Amino acid sequence: MNEKSIKKYNYESNTTSENIDCVIFYDSTISLENLTTTIDGKTYAIFTLDYESHEILERNKISHRSSDNFLMKNELVNIQERSYYFAKWAENKDIEPDLIYSDINLGKLPYVEFHYGLVQILKKILSVKNIINSHLGKEYFCSRVNYKILELFIKEVNIIPSESAREKNFLYDNIRIPFKFFGLTTSFYISKENYVRIRDFIEEVFVQFFNWKNKKINNSNKQNVLVEFDTIRIKELLKKDSKSCLLIYNRRRPTIWNFESLLALKNSNAYVLTKKRLITYDSNIKNDVKSNIDRFSVFIKKNEFFEKFFVINDICFWKIIKDDFVKLHVKRMNEAVFEINLAKIMFEKLKIGSVTVWSESGFSEQILIGLAKSYGIPTNLVQHGIYHDTDEAFRYNEFYGVLPILTNNFLSWGEITSNYVRKFCLDKNIINIGSLFYDSVKCIDSSEGYMLLVTTSPRRNIVFELTDESIRKYEDCIKQICNICKKLNKKLVIKMHPDQDEREIVDIVKTIDKNIRIVKYANILDLISSCFCLLSIDKSTTMLEALIMGKPIIAIRTKEPELGMPSIFQSNATPYLKIEDLEEHLQKIIINDTYRKQIIENGKNYVDRFLTNPGTASDSFLEFIYKTYH
Repeated sequence: MNEKSIKKYNYESNTTSENIDCVIFYDSTISLENLTTTIDGKTYAIFTLDYESHEILERNKISHRSSDNFLMKNELVNIQERSYYFAKWAENKDIEPDLIYSDINLGKLPYVEFHYGLVQILKKILSVKNIINSHLGKEYFCSRVNYKILELFIKEVNIIPSESAREKNFLYDNIRIPFKFFGLTTSFYISKENYVRIRDFIEEVFVQFFNWKNKKINNSNKQNVLVEFDTIRIKELLKKDSKSCLLIYNRRRPTIWNFESLLALKNSNAYVLTKKRLITYDSNIKNDVKSNIDRFSVFIKKNEFFEKFFVINDICFWKIIKDDFVKLHVKRMNEAVFEINLAKIMFEKLKIGSVTVWSESGFSEQILIGLAKSYGIPTNLVQHGIYHDTDEAFRYNEFYGVLPILTNNFLSWGEITSNYVRKFCLDKNIINIGSLFYDSVKCIDSSEGYMLLVTTSPRRNIVFELTDESIRKYEDCIKQICNICKKLNKKLVIKMHPDQDEREIVDIVKTIDKNIRIVKYANILDLISSCFCLLSIDKSTTMLEALIMGKPIIAIRTKEPELGMPSIFQSNATPYLKIEDLEEHLQKIIINDTYRKQIIENGKNYVDRFLTNPGTASDSFLEFIYKTYH
């Protein structure tokens, strides 16, 4: 659209609530042509409800305001806290009995997935409410996407013709598959159903090809189940399991996906539990699925409970989320009934000594933890990263399953994390095992190589990171890092977080320097080993990997400390700088060898305190398993 076709009206500098005719809530489903038609001849105020909408209007130089301006910090805090409560609706004692199947709460299983979309909706509801209260008695316009939200507060809403909303896909409905083509790493999406078929087929092919089918489980020994573990990252553990006591149970994560993962299994005594080794999908399970879906269909008609439960600031938003709520939970219940029956066969056929997970929040993990409790089998939670080890982050850590709330034992990387967990989990057995991931990682210091930037974009499940300011800070930080490295004549490689919902940065980076390499799925340890210095946007477990390998690290601050300051920054293990100070510190690392060595030494001191049993954590884990469960 031509910029001149929009009647210029600078709301921020020229208008007040009293002298505007209409309020427009803009989103990306509204074409600019339809927006032009709507505002023609009117005195208007346009409000954007997300960053993507803001970007569209900003590119086209259309005056607008962000809805973020109408939310106070205490409201954002309330949204985040209440979102945790709403996401665990199924734990309500009045309704929990209606949701139990084989001692598993079916309604709770997809709580992380439900929460992911819920945070964005709550933010939108409260910002719309505040905007309307600041602009009473106007004409209100929005797309069909946001119509129900405006209807919560006003009777007459004008719908701007817009594109049909895309069919709703939930967080785990589609799987991004990375692949290499002539050295170029790219990716594509497939549905979860097709992914599961392909994964099961590939695993069965390798089971047949390598004669794993005839490999018998030694049922005279208790077997210890590893749930959703990355076989490459625990290859040292698999190799050292001389007593053949480990079973790999991956229902979400692939067990074999490349040659390295194949070798990790081929060279081990571990037993891979595939679907065909346990069960054929039969009519009894199909009947169970239908029975539970029918039961849920009756249950969901209890509108009175949901209308009282889903309320924030005296606003009932049940009708806003109901359709997607039902669709998500019916989908996941279908999957859950099958997965529960599959896992029950494992517990009943095999002599299981323990179940080990790396998170309590995952779909498979919740099922295995719940069934293990029913069968009287102990459970272990393994630390899997650098956590935000602050009091402020307790609620977040508890919600995302990194604290041992449901499991019996916590297998920690070292005393720093153990001390943190003890503050909140007094009744749990905490053992310092070390990290299974880093047994083979060695120090590889180098005064040569590129700058390696690791990025994690603002997360959509944290309301503070959904704001336009948070996303803009992140993107501006990447731009400035690219410019600084270009100015210092240092080659830059950017490693994006592999999460499938990570924000794309290719266009941002390539406008500055087309030679900057951006990767998403490459082996991070290989990238670190060849780098001169690692740059991290805020906290990342990758920082620990670089510290182990003896690399200097600089972390760049883009986020407000809503979750407090984690120990890795409090201990000065690495500089934690504002972007304005980065160039000066990078220059010092490049030209001042003493300064560079001091940063490396500070990092080493932190690693020595953070990691127990460096290089022998797999031995410590197996010793714990052998002594405790055999």
